[in-house]
Amino acid sequence: MGDFFHQLHHRYFECNYGGTEVPLDAWFGTFHDRSEEATARTRVRLKEMRKK
Repeated sequence: MGDFFHQLHHRYFECNYGGTEVPLDAWFGTFHDRSEEATARTRVRLKEMRKK
């Protein structure tokens, strides 16, 4: 993972947990690839978590 992907983890926290050795994000669907779609998915996931 590059620095930008790690930076996204700190911005949203609910994405980019793993690295290349342990692909946690591929397994759990939490990978953020800088796309608008990934941003939208992450925001929806955060909104749902805040409801609980």
